[in-house]
Amino acid sequence: MILRVVQEATELTPPSAIITNVQDSAPAIPAPQGATNMPARTGPPDTSYYMKLGYVAAIVIFAAYIGLLLKRVAGTRRSR
Repeated sequence: MILRVVQEATELTPPSAIITNVQDSAPAIPAPQGATNMPARTGPPDTSYYMKLGYVAAIVIFAAYIGLLLKRVAGTRRSR
């Protein structure tokens, strides 16, 4: 009930009537000539280097494991 009243009140009131004070705490600084306004960088940091390093480490460990298995199988075959 209360939610419906709030929704109806916000639908009838235009945003320009709600916002009366313009923020003046940050002065407008003109952009230098030739500069484009780019948004601030958001999201997680770039970790592509660490991902590649992790893949290389995983491949090295996997190859060493396969090598040890082949060595063990070869040793078992020789003892027969």
